[in-house]
Formats: sequence, structure tokens, C-alpha cells
Amino acid sequence: MEQAERGTASRSQNVVHFLPRTTDALMRVITPGLERIDVSQPSLQLIVVTPDSETAVAVGDVISKFTGLQGIEMLPVTSANRAARMLADRPVHAVAGAAIELQSLIQRSAIKLDGLRTIVLAWVDDDLATNPPALAALESLFGELPKEATRVMIARRATPEVEKLIDSHLRTARRMTPPEADVSASPQIAPASPSVHFVSVSSASRPAALRRLLDELDPPSATIVVRDAASEADAVQTVRNLGYRRTDDPVKVARYEAIPASHTVILYDSPVMPSEIAAASAVGPVQIVALATPRDMVSLHELSDSLVPLTLEGPGAAARSRDAVLREELATVLTQGVATREMVALEPLLDRYDGIEIAAAAIRLLDVERTRNTSAPKQGLRLVASHNAPPGREARGGEGGSRPPREARDSRDRQSRPPREREFRGPPRGAPRPDRGERKEWTPRPPREGGAGGGERRERDLGRGPRSGGPGRDDRNGRPSGPPRRPRPFER
Repeated sequence: MEQAERGTASRSQNVVHFLPRTTDALMRVITPGLERIDVSQPSLQLIVVTPDSETAVAVGDVISKFTGLQGIEMLPVTSANRAARMLADRPVHAVAGAAIELQSLIQRSAIKLDGLRTIVLAWVDDDLATNPPALAALESLFGELPKEATRVMIARRATPEVEKLIDSHLRTARRMTPPEADVSASPQIAPASPSVHFVSVSSASRPAALRRLLDELDPPSATIVVRDAASEADAVQTVRNLGYRRTDDPVKVARYEAIPASHTVILYDSPVMPSEIAAASAVGPVQIVALATPRDMVSLHELSDSLVPLTLEGPGAAARSRDAVLREELATVLTQGVATREMVALEPLLDRYDGIEIAAAAIRLLDVERTRNTSAPKQGLRLVASHNAPPGREARGGEGGSRPPREARDSRDRQSRPPREREFRGPPRGAPRPDRGERKEWTPRPPREGGAGGGERRERDLGRGPRSGGPGRDDRNGRPSGPPRRPRPFER
């Protein structure tokens, strides 16, 4: 009887986990839902609601590594259109994606929730207060769930929005909070936390940011701290690409559980628990740098009150290079000589503003003009230097002046120029023609000689040509020309 009650409770049990955003926490929570999947049934049995597409891809990676060759089909929903096309070709056992994308698939009937067994809400607590459309999509998704589906939720901490969601859809859920994950109850928070520098990155740009950070800091020794195997593989590959391949190299990769003493500690995976910050500061580094995504910044602010942003040299150097080019252009204009008209126009502003403030405002206007004229960005200062152009050049529309459009120029020219007298090659229309003499009247042509005897003449002329053996054209008047003619066959 006790086993039956336990089995009934397990089928209808809802659970709320308060855990940090780590791969291990996700694996711990999602494992029971994967064990309930029946591979022989080609129906959707597991849904993982994530805050963004990157988390959905991470969930798909975790499930693929966990299931192995068991044959569980998992589809990360990063786009509703693409997912709908793939779902039409093959059935899947599990999907992971944002609530808005999943709601779109349900409205299209691309997925059916009749055979759903488990739904997992993976750290959607950050979007409950800041993203009303996501909350509305989540409410609609809960309205389509079957009653026997198990509901599991992962949250970082118990906020008023989380409590409201639990009361609405997970009322009978058990709460499981590890002692270390309760940040509010930990005594080792901001007062004892060290100063942490952070570099804003994305999940895809983390390896490139690590390479740039090592190039700019160039520490005598450094330790790259990772949390899981995937991050360790990326960090090791990045370090190897920079030439650190030996065991005695000053740059090493380590886990949070065993951080060696070094000059600089780079937290490749941003800390999410007080113990990780304590482990990084226990080795006594000179500086601690964390590579943090925008979602990691929430945990960083909770763990340390002394966060200092660290800007890499690349973007700053590019900005300084653009400023240097702008100063050179201004110096060129000043060398050519500034006309008094511009100075007189700006003189009233000197009563309220400093000269450098006026120049900064002019540079801002120049930037706006260059942004508008993207086709020719280098012509921004030509308007400023137009006073150096000769008057004739402006009239011709050279570099110092501006020519009007061709249509406007043609219409203006036609209106301003006087009408031109047209030259005629002949007399004007309607004028009398000059006398060309008397016209000859038409008279009929007289008949040819012979009249009706023309046929007899043609008969007489037959046989007189060279082909018929008669005299040629030159022989008619008795004047032979050339050698004697050879007789024809019929003449022999």
C-alpha cells in the first residue's frame, strides 16, 4: 500500500527547485522527465520552457549527451517557422524553447500536448516581471496542458512573481532549496567579496573574448576557471591556439574545485554561488576577471558589490583612431584659413558656451550629416571648406559648391533664357512660291515603230545572236573582231 501511494504521488507530484543557472543543476532537474519518456511512442512527452534561444540550445545539448543511443528525439525551438517545418517531417519526444515560440507552434497545431508527461520551466523567473508577452504566452501554455502532466520549475530565488506563478499553476509543488543556492541566507556576501572586473560577452563570443583578454593583460601567470566539460574544452582549445601547450606554461585551465595560485584568475564561467567567488579569492590573485553574459550580471551583482567593468583595447583603439582622423580633417580646414563669416555667426554663442563646447556641437552635426550621407562619407568637410573655393567653381558646381538637380536646372534655364529665333531653310509656310517657268503639259507617248508587227520583228531577230550561230554584236556591221569563231555543234 505504501508503494502504491508513493507511485501515485510520483505521477502527480510537482516540484520547484531553487538552483543557480548551471549545467549540473539542469541535468539534475531534467533527468526524471527524461526517464518517463517512452521511446516506442512517437508523441511529444517533454517540454522545456527556456528564457531564450541560447538556453534552448544548451538544453538540447544536455539531453543529447545524456540520452546517448536511447533514441530520444529532441528539437531546440529557436524559430517557430523552422521548427514547424521540421515537426511536419518527423515526430519528436521533447522540445525546448521560449514560451512565445512554443505558443506559436501550439496555435499552428504543429505540436500536440495529448501525450505530454512533463513540463519543465527552466529559469524563466527573470522574464516574469520584465517581459509581459512571455508571461502571457506561459499562461496560455499552461491552459493547454493535460491535468496528469508533471510540472517542474527551476528558479534562482523566490521572488513575488515566482510565488504568484507557483500559486497559480504549481500549488501542490514541493520546494527544494540547497543551502548553498540560497544567496540571501549566506553570510559571505558583498562585505567580504573581492573586487571583480567583468567583460561583457555572449555565449558564442566567449572564446574570442578570452583570447583578446590574454593578449591585452599579458599576465605573468593566469588560471582560466571553468565549471563543466564543454567550457573546459573551449578554454583548452583557445589556450592551445595561443601556444600554451606544455604542462609548465604560466596559463592553465582549472575547475572551481581546484584553483591553483596565480597572478590573474579569469572566470570563464561566471560565478553563480558564493562558494565560487570564495574559491577564486582564496588563492590571493592580483585581479579577478569574469566573462559575463547579460544574464550572468544578475548573479554577479548579488555575489559582489564591487564590480568594475573592463573595456578591451580593441574597440577603444578603433574609436581613438576615428577621432584622430577627425582632428586631422579639422586641422586641414584651420590651416587653409577660416573665413570671418563663420566666426561672426558663432560669436553670440560665446556668451553662454565655451569654444570647445561649440566645436563639439559642430562635430556632432558633422557626424549626423555623415550618417545621412552614407554614400559619400568623406564629403562631410567639403561643405565647411566651401569658402576657399573660387566663385566660378561654385557656379560650375565643383567641389566647393553644389549643383541643383538636372530637372530643376533645365526648367530654370528654359524660363530665364530668351526665345531663340528659328532658322528656316525655305520660305515660310503660306508664302507664294517663286516662278519656275512654264510647266509642260503631259502628252501621251507615241507607239513604237512596227506597231502590231513587233512580233514579226522579234521573229526576224531570232538566230542572230552568238548562241544561235548568227553574227555577234560586233559582226553586224561587217567588222569582225578577234579570231574566227568556232562553229557550234548543230552548225557542222
